[in-house]
Amino acid sequence: MQNAVATFSDDNPRLAQVYFYLTDYKNKPLDQAAFNNMDQYFQKLKQYHLQAVLRFAYIWDDAE
Repeated sequence: MQNAVATFSDDNPRLAQVYFYLTDYKNKPLDQAAFNNMDQYFQKLKQYHLQAVLRFAYIWDDAE
């Protein structure tokens, strides 16, 4: 995330579109590790004063 923030810093972005790919959870409930990972990401967004439009997907390739 730090590289993306640096790349677009001149534009002063305040909103990011974020995809969480939940491929490993296609056939099972989200566990605490998944929630911890998302929370870490949210903390980084907060650190950079960014808001996010969240998107969740269970596959990253439509061919699956």
